[in-house]
This record gives sequence, C-alpha cells and structure tokens, in this order.
Amino acid sequence: EDRAHGVADVARHDVEQAMGAAGAVESIVAVKAVEEDRIPPTLNLRDPDAECDLNYTPNVTVSKTVDVAMNNSIGLGGNNSSMVFRKPVK
Repeated sequence: EDRAHGVADVARHDVEQAMGAAGAVESIVAVKAVEEDRIPPTLNLRDPDAECDLNYTPNVTVSKTVDVAMNNSIGLGGNNSSMVFRKPVK
C-alpha cells in the first residue's frame, strides 16, 4: 500500500464551537480512539484531493488497532500545543 502508515482524522468539525474547550474535547476523542481501538470518522469529507495521499476515514468509524494518537491544538495568538497519547507498554 502506497499510503502513509497513519490515519488522518479531524475531530475539530465536531467541536468547532467549543472554543477554548475544543482542545480538551479533541484530547478525549484521541484517548478514546486508543482505548477502544476505533478511529473516529472524518465528517463531511466528500471530495478528497487525489494528489493528497492520506489514509482518511470518511464519514465512518473504523475498527483498527490504535496504539498512538496525537492531538494538535492550534489557537489564536500562537497558543499551540500537541499531545501524544499511547497505550501503556506491557
């Protein structure tokens, strides 16, 4: 398979109006993805660019092993953060 190894998903459109709480809600989505091995859908993706070779999950939840999830929160005025969540090492 020629696609990137990861899966591209965006939870922002689900929580867009949460303003300052959006990063916290997105972090919960990322933690639940790792915990439940389910990749949430990329909502409203109707026409992906053929030249952007990402592994999207358009409009459906995908059951797949999720060991690591990352949440990027980009705020106004340069208030940016990234959080990485992973399953505990056994």
